[in-house]
Amino acid sequence: MMVDPALSLPLAWFLGGILVFAAMHKLRHRAEFGMTLEGYAMVPRSLIPIATVLLALIELLAAAALVIPTMMQLGAAMAALLFAAYGLAMAAAIMRGRAGIDCGCTFGNRSDPLGWMTIVRNIALTAAAACVALPTSRAPAWPDIVSSAIAGGALLLILHSVRAALANRERIRVLKGAY
Repeated sequence: MMVDPALSLPLAWFLGGILVFAAMHKLRHRAEFGMTLEGYAMVPRSLIPIATVLLALIELLAAAALVIPTMMQLGAAMAALLFAAYGLAMAAAIMRGRAGIDCGCTFGNRSDPLGWMTIVRNIALTAAAACVALPTSRAPAWPDIVSSAIAGGALLLILHSVRAALANRERIRVLKGAY
């Protein structure tokens, strides 16, 4: 099966953007993310500081590979493995009674409680990355690359807008009731 670069490139930029935002949040808020890792109870406490930085560096490496056309499929495979591993860790935590802890995927916007919907989101991200990892049907031309960067950025803006709206839905309900 092959995929056209008109589909794989925008997805690659989108996934790369998600990974960059996630990695930067982990690096800027290492202690906060360390507490999130501690909530999963899957990493020994002594290794949490190293795991925090290591996960962020792996995310940055995958993101960089995703936006370099000759490395895109490798970056997509890395991203798919990351998203799948995160999803498995989430499922294991939920099955051990840890639903509701911070999932660790908020990019600093708000606390995002761990639940089955976060796993569904990770399955979707894994599937998108797997799609990007497929061979392309043709070599991308420069218009493909430029339009894909714009489309990937637009997808990131849409994702951020949806996350902001969801984060503010309770405030909106309160304000509507204030009239």
